[in-house]
Amino acid sequence: MGVTGYVVGLDTTRAGAAALAWAMTEAERTHRPVRAVTVWRSGPPFPWAEGVLRTLEAAAAAHPHVDLAHRELTGPTAAALVRAAREAELIVLGRDGGAGFVAAHCARDARCPVVD
Repeated sequence: MGVTGYVVGLDTTRAGAAALAWAMTEAERTHRPVRAVTVWRSGPPFPWAEGVLRTLEAAAAAHPHVDLAHRELTGPTAAALVRAAREAELIVLGRDGGAGFVAAHCARDARCPVVD
């Protein structure tokens, strides 16, 4: 993605929306950009893209002064997030009660801190 700031793993769960909301609030306070990244397991059409777009629209409306961009990737989630965050200052993830594999992988392999 080539920019510093915060990378958020965004999916269609409440935890993903909460992660984006937290990152947007923090970005507003610190004047950092937010790059939301949605990772799909397979290529287009993306089955839940409409829900992701609604979440992005709500976050942008709540924080109109934050530079927010979105990118869709395909492949293994954790590896894609680590690649997307090569130059990020922070990766923000939401956990919806799962085992935390993605967060553990990101914490192990990313060059920046991970908030889960």
